[in-house]
Amino acid sequence: MKKAIPLLFFVFIISSCGKKESPQDFIQNKSGDYRSFDFESSDVFFDFMKESFESEHLAETSEVISTDHIRINFTEVIEECESCVGVCISWGDNREIHILREFWDASNDATREMLVFHELGHCSLGRDHLNATVNGNPVSIMNSFIFTSQTYLDYMAAYINELMTKDDSLIRGELD
Repeated sequence: MKKAIPLLFFVFIISSCGKKESPQDFIQNKSGDYRSFDFESSDVFFDFMKESFESEHLAETSEVISTDHIRINFTEVIEECESCVGVCISWGDNREIHILREFWDASNDATREMLVFHELGHCSLGRDHLNATVNGNPVSIMNSFIFTSQTYLDYMAAYINELMTKDDSLIRGELD
């Protein structure tokens, strides 16, 4: 198995922020104020990625999931986390993903997919961060840091498998 090059570039990313308080249509932001949903619907730009996520989940687990209830949109500022490039905000049955426009515009397609899949991992699968590494490389897209797109592309199938199944044996074997 080929040895992976240690990661040289990390960008601080996300944690699942936001908690449900009452009433149902409002969320509490970092400063303690309540606000309504930021978005009425998801930006249609993200529909393809949501469909791809659902298809990957079906292929890996034979289980059907839906991301229809998750709103994904661009934002200029992520209020819940100043150093984040994306965030899943969940409260009750409500889910929103905010993607920092400036980061998105500077990223390639692989990094964009990694970011959206990471946030859908939080919002759809209830995944927490997994910061384990092998030879300096993350074993999960759910790592707190975005890693190089080349590493993701080199091991994409194994990273998708780990994301959907929580079984990191395949990616660990690839990275070792």
